[in-house]
Amino acid sequence: QLQEKRFIQQHDTSEAAVWYLIDVKWIQVWKAFVTRGGGVPGPIDNTRLVDAATGEPKKGLRAVDDYRGVNEEVWKFWHNMYGGG
Repeated sequence: QLQEKRFIQQHDTSEAAVWYLIDVKWIQVWKAFVTRGGGVPGPIDNTRLVDAATGEPKKGLRAVDDYRGVNEEVWKFWHNMYGGG
């Protein structure tokens, strides 16, 4: 858990060529896991963000409240660890 937290702290940036959006609810579970010994977060679940019929982002989503953008390095790390998407 500590290694995961350190990796993200070292590689999360405020600039990226491409942003990968992750549901903030999943990030909150992950944060509880690495900081407070909460349960393992399980696969990344972005279903709340995407219209199943079109594959497009749902309308009315707000950064920080609904999702967070991460760079490719962080996305690949989490995706390799937890799967989903």
